[in-house]
Amino acid sequence: AKACSSRARNDGPRLPSGPAHMTIADWISHHADWDGGKIAIRFEGEEISYAAFDARVRRLAAMLKGELGIAPGDRVAQLGANSPELLDLLFA
Repeated sequence: AKACSSRARNDGPRLPSGPAHMTIADWISHHADWDGGKIAIRFEGEEISYAAFDARVRRLAAMLKGELGIAPGDRVAQLGANSPELLDLLFA
């Protein structure tokens, strides 16, 4: 199988060399770099682009780490309805 490109179309940041090395966050960032204006989420009449989704995920990840001390591998529970905010948490 052919590995995905290690460079975004706009020569943005380097990404892992293949799908096996990409995390979920890498996947979102890749799409934000490649075509950030494309719609990533449609929910109850709201549309969120990949660039906006990536920014939301990064902001939440920074808050979880900085303010709450949550590190990669820690478990986080979420109780609530399906929403874009749930996706933010899943991808953070």
